[in-house]
Amino acid sequence: EFTATSESRSGMILDDISFKVSRDATGPRTFAVRWSNNGFSSNIPLTVGGTNPSSTNPSVTADVADDVFFYNQDATAMEAGFKAALGGLTFTSVTPLTFRIYAFNAEDAAGDFIVDNVKLNATFAYVEDLQNYMDYSYCDRHFTPDQINAMHNALESIAGQRNNLWLDSTLIATGVKDLVLPQTPSNQLSVPLCAPVADFSANRKTTCINQAVQFSDASWNAVIDDWSWTFEGGTPATSTSINPSVTFATPGYKAVTLTVSNAAGSGTESRSGYVYISPEWADISGPGALDLEDGKANWFIINNPEENHGRFQLTSGVGYNSSKAFKLNSYKNVQFADFATDNYFYNDRLGGSIDELITPSFDLRYTSGVTITFKYAYASNATQADQIEEVLKVYSSKNCGDSWTTRKTISGTELVTAGYAGFSDYAPSSNNEYVEASFTYVPTSADEHTRFKFEFEASDLSSNLYIDDIFVSGTLSLTSEEISGLDMTVYPNPTVNGEAIKVSYFANDNDVTFTLRDVQGKVLSTETLTQTNSEVNHTLKSSENLPAACYFLEVQSGDFTTTKKVVVM
Repeated sequence: EFTATSESRSGMILDDISFKVSRDATGPRTFAVRWSNNGFSSNIPLTVGGTNPSSTNPSVTADVADDVFFYNQDATAMEAGFKAALGGLTFTSVTPLTFRIYAFNAEDAAGDFIVDNVKLNATFAYVEDLQNYMDYSYCDRHFTPDQINAMHNALESIAGQRNNLWLDSTLIATGVKDLVLPQTPSNQLSVPLCAPVADFSANRKTTCINQAVQFSDASWNAVIDDWSWTFEGGTPATSTSINPSVTFATPGYKAVTLTVSNAAGSGTESRSGYVYISPEWADISGPGALDLEDGKANWFIINNPEENHGRFQLTSGVGYNSSKAFKLNSYKNVQFADFATDNYFYNDRLGGSIDELITPSFDLRYTSGVTITFKYAYASNATQADQIEEVLKVYSSKNCGDSWTTRKTISGTELVTAGYAGFSDYAPSSNNEYVEASFTYVPTSADEHTRFKFEFEASDLSSNLYIDDIFVSGTLSLTSEEISGLDMTVYPNPTVNGEAIKVSYFANDNDVTFTLRDVQGKVLSTETLTQTNSEVNHTLKSSENLPAACYFLEVQSGDFTTTKKVVVM
């Protein structure tokens, strides 16, 4: 038996095994070759070549059916020319192969069988190690043995004091490992030298009322003994679990605080507005325009998962027509950053970072022909088309951001509207640097509070991105026979301050509820009319002294709802 193993990053193309054999007068007459490639379960096909044994009067013949050799006579000379064919198999050092030569059917237990001059005939070939981490390929899986040895040698070297990184004294001083002090011969005391630093994350930062949010502890610097969480408006409001699950029953931004502690001290991390809980009503009923010039610009949700410098922020004078726009300020001046600090490497570590801008919610259940348009301006620090790796994607969500569906993807040269940024703090200088993009959207009855998300994935060559004039257009209409059967009229519309809003409809078998909201979704009045199967003319309460603005009247009959826009001049 012998085993063959190729060298690292090399392969072997196996042709055959050649060998010589001899036997004495009472030795084994039959022999065969097997290998580990099939678990030694069957014989490798055999051939006889050369002039010894001769083809006319061979001492040994091959049984092709069973792939064995058989001695025909009591020859004792060394016979040559035997081969086991391996069929050009290619293998590497990952799977060594073992070969065995079996001899059997001896005429006597004392008989001899001799094998000599065994050769594995193969061709060596260089194999590209595309799964090496240092090959920079997409399927990285391992380091080579020599690379591992080099790293071990570097970590054990006194050059640069790298050997101090893993010494117990260093691990204890930095809080990674507790100091163990002898207390008694039979008992030892473990004493942490460092207090922990609190940190945490959540599986979602935008969600619906009463939807679970999973918080995860990410604290560091020391071994932690105790966790103390506080959740504004949460259930539970406090927790001592490491990774608690929390729900929130009221809408709005919620603060979260985590305190972690051990015998050496404690650390606290408080984040105001860390989680946003969407209300049960939509911010905007039906289609709407977000030109970012009014208070609705404050209804956007901004997510910066890496908590780094670059994030969306509302900026004046740089939008379309020199208006307001959301700016993703990827640029950061690192000219005076200290060497080897996070600031120093900021631009080299932008690649793959994500920033999100989420619109207010829209009730699109009764809107048809929906089209979303927006304007964007962007300049890149890339100098070639294949270097533009940044991507802008637009998503939609019907469930408060628990899941998102991709609606639009902009990348490559399509993304770059203003050319080369020159590693400067880019800002659009004219409307020509803005491009309008659009996509259609087909609402369903589940689009009660739909949001749209702009997600930008940066590269190391990213610059500033600007987004302006987000318009959700369409036709607001009645969609159910229940509502249509009311034959409702809202009048006068538009109206003026001092004049009440009136409704006229033909009641069916269900009560009708009227809810009047302002553009921020705040409920101004609610009343239910119980008349059935009759014509109804009604003046809405508290509607005569409304200030000039746009309002939304939500009408519900049975399980069906529609919304009417009312304008007060």
